[in-house]
Amino acid sequence: MKRIIRLASAVLLSLLLFSSCSSGYSAMDFTQDEMTITLDSSFVKSDAKGYTGCFTSLASDVTVYALREGFDLFEEADKLTASDYAELVLANNGRDDELEAKDGYSSFSFTKTDNDVEHTYFVCLYKGGEAFWMLQFICPSAFYESMKPSFAAWADSVVFQKA
Repeated sequence: MKRIIRLASAVLLSLLLFSSCSSGYSAMDFTQDEMTITLDSSFVKSDAKGYTGCFTSLASDVTVYALREGFDLFEEADKLTASDYAELVLANNGRDDELEAKDGYSSFSFTKTDNDVEHTYFVCLYKGGEAFWMLQFICPSAFYESMKPSFAAWADSVVFQKA
């Protein structure tokens, strides 16, 4: 019975995900503190304990978590780059994932299984405004390759205002 429920859930999730890609959602800006990201109109702002912001898609199983860490938490923050921050995040979490340098941020990805579902995390690290920021774009691993272009576009859309 559990297997049938999982299969039905996977089929439903596939239908929702693929229908959201072609349903014509429009671009929509979301702001959290001094950070603005352009997602699509299927997203809503929600709360997530331990995070500065959270954006959840109502059309697919995609969530974006945002964590702001003020410069006051770092010694000589003015000398640190987004890449330095990314290295600190990896070291503090005991990870050795390969970092990719992008224009204005660094990124890496990894997979993790939660409640018997493998998820892929596309993590982007920025220095902007008056803080370092970590954005995590998360979806079931089965859909990661199809979502990867959207994750990259959303990550590229991030802008910061001076506080």
